[in-house]
Amino acid sequence: MRRAITVVSLGLSLTVPGIALADQPNMQAALASLQQAQQAIYSADQCKCHGGHAASATQAINNAIREVREGIKYAEGHPR
Repeated sequence: MRRAITVVSLGLSLTVPGIALADQPNMQAALASLQQAQQAIYSADQCKCHGGHAASATQAINNAIREVREGIKYAEGHPR
């Protein structure tokens, strides 16, 4: 059975079709933490006084979010 679960964290929404995130609590927690970090860095960077480091951190977090989502997607096709 395919289903879509939506997780809302700090106003951000994540929908992963076909997978129940509750089946992957560690990946869900990692994703929520990354989204919180993403929001915190966005808020901190409003002053543009971090010498480009906030932008680099944001890029790294975006890459990590993408990897976590890929891991969730991979797990969908490789159930334990």
